[in-house]
Amino acid sequence: MMRWVPAGDRAIVAMWEGSEAEAEFRPAACAARIEAARLPWVVDVVPAYDTVTVVYDPSAAAKGAPAAGGEPAVWPYVESALRRILESGDAGAEAKPRVVEIPVRYGGAAGPDLEACAERAGLDPDAFIAAHASARYTVAMIGFMPGFPYLSGLPERLAQPRLAVPRRRVPAGAVGIAGGQTGVYPFDSPGGWQIIGRTDLKLFDPHAAEPSLLRAGDIVRFVPVADGGAPGEGGEPGGGAHGEGKAPGGGARGLDGHSGRSGAGGAGEAFGFGTGTDCGIRKEGRRWGSSSDRPGC
Repeated sequence: MMRWVPAGDRAIVAMWEGSEAEAEFRPAACAARIEAARLPWVVDVVPAYDTVTVVYDPSAAAKGAPAAGGEPAVWPYVESALRRILESGDAGAEAKPRVVEIPVRYGGAAGPDLEACAERAGLDPDAFIAAHASARYTVAMIGFMPGFPYLSGLPERLAQPRLAVPRRRVPAGAVGIAGGQTGVYPFDSPGGWQIIGRTDLKLFDPHAAEPSLLRAGDIVRFVPVADGGAPGEGGEPGGGAHGEGKAPGGGARGLDGHSGRSGAGGAGEAFGFGTGTDCGIRKEGRRWGSSSDRPGC
């Protein structure tokens, strides 16, 4: 069941309860629908695990709101307009999830907590790596810091407690686990997650057309690599921008046989590993994932 609640005088929150939020990862799908509608008074749309927050401009919304007692009825107008969009059934307005492959160096200096995590899970480190890398993750939300993805889909056996004392510095690219979720630190930051590996991939570039490499609803796969290597290649994973333009290393073949490029793709585009490329991204059919985990850092 979904309900709408106000968040001050310029934001409204759609809230789902229980399995309703988990169905096809509804918040990400609904956020995409609202964004596609391009309502002139919508300022921002923020999907999370079981909510979508819509920030709006009250003065702009008032221009279309009917008067009630001499004053524009902004709140009922905003709620009604958003509800109509979400009930329209226009699935074509939803962005199709992309598949993003992230190369990871597991263990050693890159993953100082790997062995302890494996021991808690009753696995040896190699089996733990295989289990973490074989799972298919969904970006539940972006939060904590710009570009930080909270990923649902972690195998239950791999769940880990947060550190009793957070580290003062976790390096950019660190891949961590906290509770039943995994994620990647885009920047050097304090943090209390168990660090099992690290990627050279740049998750946030403020100068790119779309600064965050990942967005809610994307599918993520982790690919184990040797120190300094790229999957199936001798090149080093790049830390380059994910925005428009040529891919670092250029000319790589994509996952679907297309030429490698950086940036978020449109229909039919594919983005693949090649020597020096950042990551592979491709369009895929609808699959939004689910999670009952809650964020925390």
